[in-house]
Amino acid sequence: MILAAKMNHLACTLLVLCTAAAATAGAPTEATLQHQFAEHVGPFLKSYCLNCHGKELSEAKLDLSVYTSSQSVANAHRTWEIVLERIDAGEMPPQDSSRQPTPSERQAFINWIHAAREFEI
Repeated sequence: MILAAKMNHLACTLLVLCTAAAATAGAPTEATLQHQFAEHVGPFLKSYCLNCHGKELSEAKLDLSVYTSSQSVANAHRTWEIVLERIDAGEMPPQDSSRQPTPSERQAFINWIHAAREFEI
């Protein structure tokens, strides 16, 4: 009986530890976000956004070239909320654009914005 109680206690402790580890394993870190920005988000912006939303041409008065790090994105929450809405809705890049992201590129970009917003909370 005592052995069963100890095993039950051990099982509960392991469950709590595993749950806590799983919950924090998916949580973004600043370093992870910055790495993903450099590897995926920056190139996405360069490939699909900056021709129309850069320094030389800022359609809709939106210059995305100023966002060069995850921290710069974090400091512009409202702008990136709009970027997320437009990308997620498939409105940007526009259908007549010469280059379109693949569905996986688009989803990775959207996922990064969500992760960055989660990190801010």
